[in-house]
This record gives sequence, structure tokens and C-alpha cells, in this order.
Amino acid sequence: MVFAAFAGVGQDAKIGLQAAFVHLIYNLFAIVVIPLLRPVPLYCAGNLARVASEHRWILAVCPGTVFIALPALSSCWWACSE
Repeated sequence: MVFAAFAGVGQDAKIGLQAAFVHLIYNLFAIVVIPLLRPVPLYCAGNLARVASEHRWILAVCPGTVFIALPALSSCWWACSE
């Protein structure tokens, strides 16, 4: 386990306590934020379904943008940054 690497005494105990504290804050943050964000995907999906029922061309543009255009742009950006 990764956490077993932090177990120790003396100076090593500071690293273990810091890692435990970071995980505690992360978990508390998730407990607070996730219930607040839970309705967002349902709201977005409902709006996308409503718009797509009115404009059929969105059914082709949306997946094409998400699965082809955005990955292509990100790989071009990554290749040009080097």
C-alpha cells in the first residue's frame, strides 16, 4: 500500500500526518461538493435533449465535437507546445 510508505517515527511522521490531513480535506470537500453538483448533469442532459429534439443536426455536431474535434485540437496543442 502507498500509505504504508508514510508510516514512521520522527521526521517521517510529519509526512504521514500531512498526507492523512490532505486526504481528510479531500474527502470532506467531496462530501460537501458532490451533493451540490449532482443535479447539474441531469439539467444539462435535459436541455441537450430539448434542443436536439428541435434541431436534429445537433445530434451529429455534438458527438463530432466531443469525440473528434476536441481530441484533435488537444493533440495539436500538445504537439505544438514541444
